[in-house]
Amino acid sequence: MDFLWSNHFPCLESLDFTSAGPLEDHPDDEQMFFEAYSSQTRPKLIFANPPPQLRSIKINGVMNVHIFGSISRHHFSGLSDIDISFAGFHPDINQIYSLLEANPCLASLCFNSEQVDPGLDDRATVGVRSRPRLTLSSLVSLSFVHIVNPDWNISVLKTFMAPALQHLKLSYWDGSDSSQLLADYISNQGTDSSPYFPITLNRLSFFTIMGDTPNPECLLRAYPNITVLHTGSLAPLLKRPWLLPNLRCLSVATQDAVEFKNVVLERCRDGLPLENVELRWFGDKPLPSEDEEQIGKIVNLTVSIILLHEVESRNPDDDGEEQP
Repeated sequence: MDFLWSNHFPCLESLDFTSAGPLEDHPDDEQMFFEAYSSQTRPKLIFANPPPQLRSIKINGVMNVHIFGSISRHHFSGLSDIDISFAGFHPDINQIYSLLEANPCLASLCFNSEQVDPGLDDRATVGVRSRPRLTLSSLVSLSFVHIVNPDWNISVLKTFMAPALQHLKLSYWDGSDSSQLLADYISNQGTDSSPYFPITLNRLSFFTIMGDTPNPECLLRAYPNITVLHTGSLAPLLKRPWLLPNLRCLSVATQDAVEFKNVVLERCRDGLPLENVELRWFGDKPLPSEDEEQIGKIVNLTVSIILLHEVESRNPDDDGEEQP
């Protein structure tokens, strides 16, 4: 932090910064970390002088006070890509609004809540004072990763519209009682006369790390033009095979060989344009070779094996998301 604060970077275009917490056996460092974590410190931003050419940031584990500081003093502006993994608790929605307002040309936005402590997240203000909704006309990719407080994510969505959005990624840590609210909210606003996202959204990633809920069916109904789907839940497609009639690429993390086989075979038998299938298999037993052979004859099939401890420790769509 001191290095970034005390130097000028006139040509810096991209920042990838990860904080691993305080140094062990370093009292001053531990005290500074505790004060930042508990919001006792006066905000000290990452840069004293914002790099004029900075266009992309990826920040992991840095306290909100160092990222956002004062709402009236934003040192991140003119960015095209923002990827922030929050530490401790979510920032206030007013801080998010100011960040988005300062970066109207965003193309990619990712908020990761993996390190958010739900017990501390009541500090974050989810309401926003009366302001006009922002229009992020260049935003094509939006990701909410390791969602732990869906109400906060809904409040973020209420701050902007993204009329050019193409890729939406939602991954939940678990299927809490409020998890379905976010999926339902996005689905319902998709039919609004002035939707936040276009109905032409063509790529969806949807996972729950621990559990089987929420149900993504509402999203599949609201956005029928999806051509690429990354998911761990095939139940909606098995229950209602006519969903996503334009689906061409399917990436699945599953341990249910029967469900997977039935979805692929039924879509192909019905003449739907499924072409590329990626199976990320984490079953106790190997995928039956006859199933793999049968499916491989009708689609371009890629199979990878995931160890169970990997599924429990990370998002199942972390690898291979650009495939198929």
